[in-house]
Amino acid sequence: MPGGYFTGIGGTTRNSLAAFDVSSADPASWSLTNWDPDADDEVTSLALSGDGNTLYVGGWFWNINVGTGNESRDRLAAIDLTAGNTGDVTAWDPDVDDGFGNDYINTLLLSGNTLYVGGAFTRINAATDNDTRNNLAAIDLTAGDTNNVTTWDPNAGIASGTPDVQSLALSGDGSTLYVGGRFTTMGAAADTRNYIAALNTSGTTDVHTSWDPNAGNQIYSLLQSGTTLYAGGIFNSIGGQVQGYFAVLPPLSAPTITGTTPTSDSTPTWSWITRGGGNGTFRYKLDNSDLTSGATETTGTSYTPATALADGSYTLYVQERDDVGNWSATNSKTIVINATTPVDGGGGSCFIATAAYGSIFEPHVVILRQFRDDYLLTNAPGRYFVKLYYRTSPPIADYIRERETLRAATRFALIPVVYGVKYPGWLLVAVCLLLVGGFCRKVNKAPKVINNREDTGFAGGLY
Repeated sequence: MPGGYFTGIGGTTRNSLAAFDVSSADPASWSLTNWDPDADDEVTSLALSGDGNTLYVGGWFWNINVGTGNESRDRLAAIDLTAGNTGDVTAWDPDVDDGFGNDYINTLLLSGNTLYVGGAFTRINAATDNDTRNNLAAIDLTAGDTNNVTTWDPNAGIASGTPDVQSLALSGDGSTLYVGGRFTTMGAAADTRNYIAALNTSGTTDVHTSWDPNAGNQIYSLLQSGTTLYAGGIFNSIGGQVQGYFAVLPPLSAPTITGTTPTSDSTPTWSWITRGGGNGTFRYKLDNSDLTSGATETTGTSYTPATALADGSYTLYVQERDDVGNWSATNSKTIVINATTPVDGGGGSCFIATAAYGSIFEPHVVILRQFRDDYLLTNAPGRYFVKLYYRTSPPIADYIRERETLRAATRFALIPVVYGVKYPGWLLVAVCLLLVGGFCRKVNKAPKVINNREDTGFAGGLY
């Protein structure tokens, strides 16, 4: 069923609405039916009832069935699709208005018995109850209720100009309605929401959530797929990023977790920060990645064990929740505790490498430190090696640190170590080549035998 702004299809008169018989698998054989609601102006949006018997229509029109009954329907109408019906309008008549005749409907979204309506208007049921609803409303379609607007009232507005709502998308669980358009505020207090917002489908006023991508200009289209929202419009920035015309707003991101490792503190602290999209509620569990049960929920941003932990590795898993109850992906951070051997006071740095490169944040030092944390401190032999290194290396590092020539020589000596750690595959290849080269060298140096005699420097048996 196409809707739009036209007066004919295939040489047959059809005003803004039409229907095709698409029973054939070949589109070329689709034929125009006799269904003809005959709207007197543009149709911008369609929504089909769950039983397929009613088509809800929104747009710029004032009348439906113009050539027959000429039924007055201001911007919204419902058309009977039951067998044998050729486009008769039903009694449903929400009567949208803005008081100046400039109102219109851009988008419709049907969820169960609720029809969400977006556009440019200030009133629903203008001729009867005259309910104030600014640019966005929900209408109850319960059987026997012809035009009952609900108490849900997001109040979309704009600081300057004419606001409207241009697109709607519903979350998979039906609890969140995403809204795009030309607006800059939401709610009774006119909270800032630039061109895109997320609304709770329950509640009355101030139903907008804390989710705020803050688009740089109008959003024309939204599509929800799984937990990802796609947005199109004339914006040049969204979600804090310079991005134009199209954006993918991903699911809620996992929080970032930090913690000092290795540490001699037997009650270390893990801290985390949100990465956006959440409502500041977190859940965590130590050494168990299954957070669906038994996890601790908190609005805090850190965790310190209440009792001392034994030496070893401990991993904390953390998620964040959004306004509609969805949990983010899980992030984790491992802290290695070695309370019996103090780690260096330089934030867990490698003494000799730090002395050579001058900073614990130098990229080569970071690579070596990461290797220590991930591979040496996670097993008994590795921890023994690190303990021995901590005991013997500080005076060597102090000696190197004061002598630039030694620092340069140490950096040169550490090159194969760093790149071996960073690229272990290439290290293996290099070792194999060295072994092959050594073998060949040994073969080339072996004594040669000529005519069953060792080569003594004489040619043959001649003097």
